[in-house]
Parts: sequence; C-alpha cells; structure tokens
Amino acid sequence: MRILENDFSFFYHITHLQEGKMSHRLLEGFIKADSNNIPIVDIHMFSDYIKKDSNFIAPEIRCVKATRNGRESYGDSAIGYVQLKRTHGQCTIIAACCPEQSVRSKSYRVQVEIDLTKSEIKSAVCHDCIASAGGCKHALAVLGWLHRESEKKSVTEVQAYWKKSKLSRVGNTIKFVEAKSLCSRSKKSRFSSTLERKKTPANSFYREVVEWANTVTPQSQNSRSQSSLYYHVSEEMSWCDKVDIHVLSLRFRSRHQSKNVFDFLAFSKSYMTTENCKVAEMNTRDQSDNAEWFRLRYCRITASKVYEASKCNTIDGSLTNTLFGANKLRDTKAMNRGRKLEPLVLREVHIKTNMDFKRCGLLLSADHPVFGASPDGISSTHVLEIKCPLTAKTKLNYINAKGEIVEKVKSQIQLQMAFSGRRMGILCVADPDFEKNKNVEIVPLSYDEEHVKCLIEKGLHFWTESIWPILTSV
Repeated sequence: MRILENDFSFFYHITHLQEGKMSHRLLEGFIKADSNNIPIVDIHMFSDYIKKDSNFIAPEIRCVKATRNGRESYGDSAIGYVQLKRTHGQCTIIAACCPEQSVRSKSYRVQVEIDLTKSEIKSAVCHDCIASAGGCKHALAVLGWLHRESEKKSVTEVQAYWKKSKLSRVGNTIKFVEAKSLCSRSKKSRFSSTLERKKTPANSFYREVVEWANTVTPQSQNSRSQSSLYYHVSEEMSWCDKVDIHVLSLRFRSRHQSKNVFDFLAFSKSYMTTENCKVAEMNTRDQSDNAEWFRLRYCRITASKVYEASKCNTIDGSLTNTLFGANKLRDTKAMNRGRKLEPLVLREVHIKTNMDFKRCGLLLSADHPVFGASPDGISSTHVLEIKCPLTAKTKLNYINAKGEIVEKVKSQIQLQMAFSGRRMGILCVADPDFEKNKNVEIVPLSYDEEHVKCLIEKGLHFWTESIWPILTSV
C-alpha cells in the first residue's frame, strides 16, 4: 500500500464524527472520482485478480460467494464518496462501502491499487471490516462496481461518484407518502389541521373521511352535515342499494333516531326481499370480476370469514379492517393459481361426479342481512367449494391428515348450504401438481343446522360489537 498509515488515521478521524455521523473529505493528492477519470477495469482484470488471490479462491472452488458479493444489486447502491490518485502509471482508488446488514453504521473504507501500464489489479483491501484479513465482501463489491462503471462510460455525460451511497440513505428518506400529503397544505387549505391521522382503532380512516366531508359541506341548522356520505342515497333506490349494508345504514340513520342494531336489522329486512336477494345473486355471478360483488360484501360477514368472526374477540383488529374492505393490493401466487385452475377443476369434478354445477353470485338472506355466501358452484342439490393449494403442506389448511375437512372450511360450506337451501356440499381440493396429473380430492359434507345457528349467533355478536359501532360513530 502506498498510502501512509498516518494518512488513513487522518482519514478516519475526519470521517467519523460523534454519534456515527460522517463527513467525507479528500485525502491529499486525491481528486473526486467521476465517470471520466476512473480507470478501466475489464472482466479479465477482475477475474484474474480473483483467481490469483487466495483469500477469495481458496474458501470455495466455484466462487459462488465472490459472485454474490460483487453483484450489481448491492455494489451499485452501497458505493459512495469515491476518490482517486494517479502517479507513475499507478492508480489508487478509495471508496466508502456501506455495510449491507447495518446501513446506519459507518461505511467501510476500501482501497484498490491498479497498475495502469499492465492493466492489472494489484490489491483490494477493506480497512475497517473485521473479515478483511481473509478477504471480505466489501472489496469485491467495489471491484464489481468499478468494472460496471468503467464499461458504461458516456461521451456526453459525466457521472459524479463523490456522493453518499443510496444504501446509506435508507432510514433518512421518506418511506411512504400519505394520501393527504399529496394535496396542498396551505393555511386556507380545505384540509384542516384537525385531520392529522389519529392513533385510533380501525375506524380512524372512516372517521377522517367523514370529518373532512363535514369541513367542505355547509351545515344545516336542523340536521347533520349534508355531506354525500350521509345523503347520497336517492329516494329511488337501485337493486344494489336495497341490499347494500352501507346504503341501508345511511338510510336508516337519516330516518330513525335509534342506533339499536336490532332496529337496523329489522329495517334492512324490509328492503332485502326475496326478489331483491335473487336479483343480487344473478348480477354478481362474475364474483371477483364484478364491482357489485365487492360492494355488497362490504361490512358483511361472508362464508369464508364466518369461522373467524365466531372465534374473534378483538373488535378492532384485522378482521374488522377486512370487513371494511382492507385487502391486499396484489393477488398472491396462490390466488392467481386458484382463479386460473377453477374452471379446469370444475370440469374434472363434473367428470367424476356426473353433476352439473353453474356459477353462483353472492347469496343473501333477509333473515340474516349482515351475512353472505359465494360458493364456487351450485347444482340442484349441492354447493361446491374449490381449493387449489400450492403445496402438500398448504393442502392441510383444507383437509387434515385424517382426511377430514378443517373447521374453517367446514363452516364456510355450512353457511353456503344454509343460504342456498341445499342440504349437501362438496369440497374439491386440487392436487398441488394438478396441472400435470389432474387429480382432485372430493370430500362430501352434509348440512348441520345446529352448527349454522351457532355460527350465525356468534358471528352476529362480533358484527354487533365491532362493525355496527363504527357505522354509527360518525
């Protein structure tokens, strides 16, 4: 090494201040590196150095770790504050390399020596890492970065390398932007400072929306706010309005002073006639491809959630959020596979059972307005539920080791039978390798009226304690 230890002591002293903060400065004789002055490090120079240095080649013959440590995804974001000095055909490069596992810690100093006349990497040493004596990842990361940057030089653009690395900025930058921050926050802004996000239960967002609506809509002297959240329901209701829990709750509150949940259930029953429920089922047979299907599930305990609702003791937890519409932004791999395989599995079930199943929309009942069920298929005698697990392990989420339907799925099918008037159900679980073997495990299930009564009773208790108070809290 041609840089004196005193120089490095000085470099360390000026770059490591109190509380781990860093202030990088150029060493004497060094200049800031950019895309015009860094030396060329081609793939042959890189590979020759790896092959001749026992610290990198001895631990593993295949150089898997060396390849991983020099990867683009790490080096390009971890390297910063690069400086260099050229003297007599030699080039010394010093770079700050941010540690991958502790990005808020001080960066490691990596020094690379290159013989420009021979196009040869003489050495690459990390001066701060405890693993540097045996060859560490940071030296390889800098070498990999040098190779990539020297090969993509542009004649029209100069890229500066004397700057903080992207990785070291993690934790200092904004990780997300709240929706309210996208709008103006001026003094005359319609968004009042009182709408700062509250650390309240699951209904905080719902409350904020209504509060905001009240700030932009004039108050009536003899009535509550005229915001559209309360009065968007017209006198002439569509078929969807008549079975929509949210719309019904707004109409109930606009016409009644009572907040009694059983008064609301009786009110809902007057709109949710048998005919309206049939229309709702017919118009939602596309299920997840249908906007009304999602709308009518809002604030309802569906068959897939009835078991959780019957067991849940947390009134403001994730289940409450889910019933209010909180869902994943993207479908999981399992969900995508299930939608893709569903018609194929249905075809195999038809072959094996000789039963014809048709698509079914959201099944509703005037007797139980806050519940709903959407079986994957329905025949004149049976309801059908299809599951498509990705692995043998996830298959146990539907059928246990004894070949029995697990309680959650059993409850789901029981509610489907209750709302469809069928007395038999079928669970069809596609093999994890269904695409290859077309195997489907079919498990029949009989209707259990007592089980359904228990589910509805406990589920209604959960809805009364967790969902209804939020609907009536604003």
